[in-house]
Amino acid sequence: MKFLVLFLSIFINFVAHAEDGLFTRFVFDKQEVGSDLLQSYNTGVLAEFNSSATLDIASLYQLSITNRLLNSDTVNIYISLKDISSGKPYNVGSDAQDFVVGEQQVFKFTNNGYQYSVKIDTSFSKLP
Repeated sequence: MKFLVLFLSIFINFVAHAEDGLFTRFVFDKQEVGSDLLQSYNTGVLAEFNSSATLDIASLYQLSITNRLLNSDTVNIYISLKDISSGKPYNVGSDAQDFVVGEQQVFKFTNNGYQYSVKIDTSFSKLP
């Protein structure tokens, strides 16, 4: 009986132990070229390594992200940005960059008279 209780305790501890994931914080900006008006949104996502996610930003933009773990502290992040404000998905741009987890980088696109920037800040976080 003691062996069974010990085994169940170890098993529950193993199952409940959360593994590391990648928390990615986004600051999205859109500005018309030559204008002072700026749209800015802030969001984030917690995901497993080597996975993909799609975020809707204020039902106006769609940001798809794929992360790939390169080594213990470096990831490659691919993003694709669509403007869906007109009801039709309009491709703004896409790019991939390598990140040291904990550092911040910026993806910039100029398309159809607008400047878009997506600031990305990454960190390790425990998955639920």
